[in-house]
Amino acid sequence: MELFLALVLGGVAWAIWRAVRRSSEPIEVAIPSGALPERGVNQTSPREVLASVGISVEVSSHPSSFSSRPDLGSMVEAGPSSWMLNPKSVFTLTISTEEKSVAEQFKTLLDNIWDSGPYKTERDLVPLLAQTNARVAEVDAYVTEFRPKYLAAIERFKRESSEWANSSEKDRQDLLATFRSKGIEQLNIRPDCDIETLFEREPQDATVDDALIAAYGFDNLQLYLRYADKLDKVHTIPADHASREAFEDLVKLGLAIRGQDIPVETLLSKLTLKEMADLAADLEHPSFTRKAKAIEFLSKLPNIRERLGKNTAFRELFQLKGLPEQFSHIPLAEVAGSWAHAAQVATLLTNTYWSGGWETLNNRRFEDEGYSWIKGWQIQDAEHCCPFCEVHAKKTSTKRSQIKIPLHIGCKCRLNSITD
Repeated sequence: MELFLALVLGGVAWAIWRAVRRSSEPIEVAIPSGALPERGVNQTSPREVLASVGISVEVSSHPSSFSSRPDLGSMVEAGPSSWMLNPKSVFTLTISTEEKSVAEQFKTLLDNIWDSGPYKTERDLVPLLAQTNARVAEVDAYVTEFRPKYLAAIERFKRESSEWANSSEKDRQDLLATFRSKGIEQLNIRPDCDIETLFEREPQDATVDDALIAAYGFDNLQLYLRYADKLDKVHTIPADHASREAFEDLVKLGLAIRGQDIPVETLLSKLTLKEMADLAADLEHPSFTRKAKAIEFLSKLPNIRERLGKNTAFRELFQLKGLPEQFSHIPLAEVAGSWAHAAQVATLLTNTYWSGGWETLNNRRFEDEGYSWIKGWQIQDAEHCCPFCEVHAKKTSTKRSQIKIPLHIGCKCRLNSITD
């Protein structure tokens, strides 16, 4: 009997020792919401097996070699005016810029991603890209290889189209939208971004917006560009509107006027014919059947602003102005396109840094823990990415020969474990 008890206790002790060896800290890798799904998390752990028979396991308190966030290494020089931001990552990213301090700003923003998440990082990268004109080498390499194929496909579709030659300008725009979509479908590698914007809206002159940014700041100009094609429009921005303070800043910068400074004819143009008639309800006037005639009559009233003020909060009204003379030569459409392009570069930089970081952490952890129930690895979600990834998804790798993802810049595939 004593021998039997000794064997049982010895078996339990061995099981506990094995469990502790395998899991010196929780098995699940700590990844914030929205990060890569961890490989193998759906498998039953040794702890759960022991817990099912009423045995509790106390984890040892010795320091772990892992943190809850990826360590992608310090920035290193990769060549003349070139800096590798994440040398320890499974997918390295390189910033091209003359100033090391600029590269350090990118590194700082991207490393903050583990605290703030990718959305804020992506948003913060756009003005930095626009202001510094820095380049991402891996994005440039993709564009250099695949943009010519995309443009060549579009030209081929034009030649093959029976409609293109005789179509109107509007119809050609409609056809071109279809050709662009088909051109993207021809690409073997398709990163998770707006590829059309990435290929077609890159500015010919990256410095086109430099003087504007220096004069007004990126955030102010971003709001201005949103409405710059409607300078004749009056915008109603209540006190609790998210952009109220930003519109007030435009007034201070001389890029907008407000309330009483807006021409009365412009204020009247916001009104319906009925509202205009109500303004002059106590007066004899011709029937208001056309806005132009109504505005002409009302604008001549000496107390028209007082009348408007009874139903209008002038402080809520804003109208954008044209750029000052020294900036009037700057093509705002090109500036807007430049920033739209920068947004796509920021998306690729952010998402690749993020997914590569978590995959790097997972690789280190799974290699160290050596989970015996994992037999290999397989790519998931490739059908939502591109043909290149789908080819790789048909392959499996052994436990010690892991597939490295991201497979390309902007890759959105995931890696799952094979257990049977």
